[in-house]
Amino acid sequence: VTELLDSGALIVGSPTFNSGLLPTVAGFLSYAKGLKIRHVLGAAFGSYGWNPGSVKLINETLTSMRIELAGEGVSARYVPDQEALDQCFKLGEQVADKLKES
Repeated sequence: VTELLDSGALIVGSPTFNSGLLPTVAGFLSYAKGLKIRHVLGAAFGSYGWNPGSVKLINETLTSMRIELAGEGVSARYVPDQEALDQCFKLGEQVADKLKES
């Protein structure tokens, strides 16, 4: 977590698990929220089976931490197909472009 304080971006991924995030990811975000990180860019990605909620939950958490989102995030059903992988690549480019601007 200390490395996060020196980072320019926080990119978080989680599958939807019981309509929420994986417990380890939720715990990490809770801990990071307490650090009151500033000037970090955020992005989210995840997968799901029947409920595509993880990306929305991550975005809500990052936003509540006052972290600017680089994009809306990428959510893939089950195993990411080529389209989802392409969206992930584009999200990475958005993060890189915004980091170059700052």
